[in-house]
Amino acid sequence: MALGGDSIDRVKKTFSPQKGLTAAQQGRHADFANSPFDRGHMTPANDAPDMATQRDTFVVTNIVPQVSDLNEHLWARLEASVHEIAEQDDEVYVVTGPGFDAFPQLLAGRIAIPTTTWKAIYIPTTGVVIAFVATNQADTTCTIVTIAELTAMTGIDPFPSLLALVKAKRPDFTLPAGMQVRAGQRTPLPLPDCH
Repeated sequence: MALGGDSIDRVKKTFSPQKGLTAAQQGRHADFANSPFDRGHMTPANDAPDMATQRDTFVVTNIVPQVSDLNEHLWARLEASVHEIAEQDDEVYVVTGPGFDAFPQLLAGRIAIPTTTWKAIYIPTTGVVIAFVATNQADTTCTIVTIAELTAMTGIDPFPSLLALVKAKRPDFTLPAGMQVRAGQRTPLPLPDCH
């Protein structure tokens, strides 16, 4: 699927409501207007294999408020690096989500603002399973954690079928440089600064 996303242009549209949910159960594209937050994709548009699937990433339930420094820099580079893994290894499982304080601040009085966003990956061909946690603040930081640590922090186990021993181990792993693809040209991006 990663290769498909590289061969299509990006949809230019607003984020639509999620079908099946009422207006009270979700935010709106307009809620982000005049706010200090970007509309941060959880499932990246570039990972979609075709335009129809990419349009499905432009729903308000697929975005969270992210500060620009995170969304446009570190997070974009992390997404590109994980996308590159899929191109190199053919298969990678990715689970992405937000992390919240017990009483999160609200955007537009109803959209919880995450304190972190995280991305967990599992590469079956190499057995690598690891997570990246980025702070949602102006001077964003990114921490590499085990899946067990991520689960303890968020209460979410992104890979419940993996053995506890595997989830507790931090593998020796380095992200590849992601690529920016424009008009068929691939340009390497800086690595996300994750430690």
